[in-house]
Amino acid sequence: MTTLVTGAAGFVGSHLIELLEQDSAQIIAFLRPGTEPLVSGTRVIWHGVELHDRESVAAALKAFEPTEIYHLAGVRMSTRRSPETCSARITCSAPCAACN
Repeated sequence: MTTLVTGAAGFVGSHLIELLEQDSAQIIAFLRPGTEPLVSGTRVIWHGVELHDRESVAAALKAFEPTEIYHLAGVRMSTRRSPETCSARITCSAPCAACN
């Protein structure tokens, strides 16, 4: 079993990584490029992926072929809207009710 965790370098993601290490065969941990992981593990592969870049996400998913995905990545919100914040709503790989 291969488990993918997005937002793995964050508070919740790092705690999930620790829990998954007890059961999962392999853990793929996506983190924002340039971010340092909060935890380390023997079965964790850290991979810097910009989630706003569909091609990078698609390539990583194809390369690792996860059987489970925990999507914990978030967008830092501010009082001003930025292009990064606005584009976060359109990065889904398939249309769903949550994106509309």
